[in-house]
Amino acid sequence: MEKKITELEMGLLHLQQNIEIPEVNLAIHSIVSQVAQKCLAENRRAKVDDFSEYLDNTEFLNSLQSHVNRWVREIQRVTKLHEDAMKGSTRQEISFWLNLERALTRIQEKCESVEVQLTFDILKTAKRFHATVGFYNDTGLKSAMDTVKDHSVLMKDFPINDLLSANELDKIRTALTTIFQHLKKLRSTRYPVSRAGRLMEAVSQDLMQQMLKVLNTYRLMHIGYADFERIVKACDDVFATWDDEYERLSTQVRDVRRTVRTSDVRMAWRVSLSHKKLQQRLDHMKRFRKQHEQLRSVIDRVLLQPVPASLQTQTSINDEQDKDNNQTSANGQPNETRVTVTAANVLNDVNAIDEVNMAYESVKEIDALDVSKEGQDAWELAMKR
Repeated sequence: MEKKITELEMGLLHLQQNIEIPEVNLAIHSIVSQVAQKCLAENRRAKVDDFSEYLDNTEFLNSLQSHVNRWVREIQRVTKLHEDAMKGSTRQEISFWLNLERALTRIQEKCESVEVQLTFDILKTAKRFHATVGFYNDTGLKSAMDTVKDHSVLMKDFPINDLLSANELDKIRTALTTIFQHLKKLRSTRYPVSRAGRLMEAVSQDLMQQMLKVLNTYRLMHIGYADFERIVKACDDVFATWDDEYERLSTQVRDVRRTVRTSDVRMAWRVSLSHKKLQQRLDHMKRFRKQHEQLRSVIDRVLLQPVPASLQTQTSINDEQDKDNNQTSANGQPNETRVTVTAANVLNDVNAIDEVNMAYESVKEIDALDVSKEGQDAWELAMKR
């Protein structure tokens, strides 16, 4: 049941994050459409000879040329999309390239339709070469398709769902390994280094969100210290996996892109990784809980020590003196009460453990895993108390 719910959530998220590609409509001149339909009814393909009466009609030819110019502008709305900087999540980047490939394929099919080819043939016959020869160059269709096919090698079967559906820290670590194995395909594509850097930032964001989703089920500041250590150790394993795989991938990217100056590659690959904030917060939590546990252990150990013999003797003497003090003097006035010396006096403060626990309680009240600006401020304030 839990798996099905997760799959449903991912499906809904996929729909929300799906980047829309404009639909291209190549409007056909009414005369071309009518003649093509008439020939189709006659079970034959229309040809330029079927438009012989229009080949010297300047108004008709100008109208055809205007149609082609509109097609160019319409197609450019799609072919120039790949030049935009990467935006959004890993899923959005994957969806963008796969949807763009499908959109460009549909445009190619429309360009190869009978009506569009007829339009080109008519203009060629009428010696309107400019409208036809520059069409594919002006639209950028071939170049865009080459780019998209190249990048789709990386985007197809990108295993981001393994990470987004992982509900345990070990599964998250395994998913990371799978993702970095897939990212080795960067070496065989022309996917821009700068865009690869943005992609790594998106994967890092997904990693942090998925880890938070898992960690929030544990209530790390409330569970026992042994369980806390075990969970944080699993988190450290995840972070170590990222660091190792990321370093290897960075080296491979730099080696492959030797045609680009090394400094440029390094600058483009310099990224801001969201999960580092979570890693830092967990380090702070680990340090805080360790110090708290050590302090509690010291206090417990001291409080549980047996009272020294000398202190016991002194306590007995004090008891005898207390008896004398409780007797009234000859004039009927009680003697001054003597302060009793006990083990608690020697230890100075038997409530030390309570004070330590109270300090810890103040930290438990905040959301320790909130790594936003507000969460950071709340954590720092709690540490100062």
